Amino acid sequence: MRYQREEAFRYVFPKPLDAHFTIIEINGRPVSSSEGGAKLIDLSPSGMKLSTALHIPVSQSQKVKLSIRFSINDHEYTIISEMVWEEPHAGAYYYGVHFLADEPLQQEIISELKQYARTVRND
Repeated sequence: MRYQREEAFRYVFPKPLDAHFTIIEINGRPVSSSEGGAKLIDLSPSGMKLSTALHIPVSQSQKVKLSIRFSINDHEYTIISEMVWEEPHAGAYYYGVHFLADEPLQQEIISELKQYARTVRND
């Protein structure tokens, strides 16, 4: 399953950031999982690309919701998200994740990404 990105603003991290996730729902049914580790590859106001060693089957018939926790500029976020695609990659998996977030949170992410990009440029 592929997700077409139509956003103009997507930041690819020069060095992926640490992230953590828990699976909270599969096909509309609440589940409880332990926290898994991941790397945040890129980020936009409405989603991200994650890399993890864990295989989570994602398809049109297998809807998976996550709670994802990550920090940017010392600001921690926990965002409910839906997985939209997966891709095997060098012994791990890439996942496309869509945030179930409101407009104020999306604007905050844009501000944080702009600040982060300025900091990286000045290093």
